[in-house]
Amino acid sequence: LDVLKFDGQKPKFDVLKKAMQYTSEPGYKSFTLKDIPTDYYSDDYIFRGPVVGPINRRDLVQTNTWFGLNEAFPDLDRQTFG
Repeated sequence: LDVLKFDGQKPKFDVLKKAMQYTSEPGYKSFTLKDIPTDYYSDDYIFRGPVVGPINRRDLVQTNTWFGLNEAFPDLDRQTFG
């Protein structure tokens, strides 16, 4: 499926390594999207979900901030790979 996400081209980076790097970001672990570096996202990034979306990164960060999950769960530490 990764090939489909890259317009039929093989990615020029290790997808698993990049995913592990992304999920090790403090902003990811605490679900504070504003603290995740923007260089992980394309300028034309759009989130599309079954209930939410389409929504761009700026609006997604704003919505995430309004939810205040980092305040409700100050010790949240998502352990994606372990």
